[in-house]
Amino acid sequence: MNIEFSCPHCSHIIETSDELLGTEVDCPGCGKKVLLFYEHAKIPQPEPEPLLPPLARQQKIRRQAVVLEGIAALFVMGGLFLIILFFLSPEMGIPNLSWISGALLGAALWFYLLAQIVHIRANTEK
Repeated sequence: MNIEFSCPHCSHIIETSDELLGTEVDCPGCGKKVLLFYEHAKIPQPEPEPLLPPLARQQKIRRQAVVLEGIAALFVMGGLFLIILFFLSPEMGIPNLSWISGALLGAALWFYLLAQIVHIRANTEK
């Protein structure tokens, strides 16, 4: 990897390999010896990833909320299906069916509440 150094005598930029750290090189600007220290190196930094514009960020958050609402809807449909199945055919002898449907409906409630929190976040973020 190439590293840039500034000559302490003439401020000329010296571009060299990182393998030469700790050695003396001749400055091409003034000809004087320069000891290459890591502390004096100008190591190229990667450019930061651009932030999403506020509108795109809000749209992404809203998509997350819609996904959570979809999961909640699936839980509601599953819970209602089990309740209907339990009441239409009680002779099936599945005693835990109402408990399972209650758990599904409870999970649906939590996903719906989480989706509402995400919606609020999307509407309040600037």
